[in-house]
Amino acid sequence: MQLATMDQLLDAPAVAKLLNVSRRTFEKLMAQGEGPPCLRIGRQRRWYGVDVENWVKGRVVTHHTDREKEGHT
Repeated sequence: MQLATMDQLLDAPAVAKLLNVSRRTFEKLMAQGEGPPCLRIGRQRRWYGVDVENWVKGRVVTHHTDREKEGHT
């Protein structure tokens, strides 16, 4: 299986696989407005790999909240 390049359009199952989450989890993220930006093509949604990559990089946590420090994740 060939990995997606960052400039090709991906469908929801491909993005979920890249993120290592179930399709259902990915759809919940999108429904909550928390997923990567997408393109609308008719009724279909597609994602550029580079947009998914940038979205992931933007979610990196560099510090812990007080709640996490106390062991309550």
